Amino acid sequence: ARSTGLSCGVGDETTLRAFPDGAFDVSFTVSVLDHLPHPETALVELLRISRKAVVLYEPWLGAEGRVAERTLP
Repeated sequence: ARSTGLSCGVGDETTLRAFPDGAFDVSFTVSVLDHLPHPETALVELLRISRKAVVLYEPWLGAEGRVAERTLP
């Protein structure tokens, strides 16, 4: 993204609090929320630091609440 002239930042759920309100136009996750013990805390912080949007690319964990495994016959 930087090569196209965009200003970017990288962090994890522990560093989100360091960013000021509205620090980014858009923030996003890629398969991270299913690894957090309290994803709602990270979501609140993402909403706080994003001016326009939060994009979540997250897996569906199935009815069991974990990644479903399928065995082929």
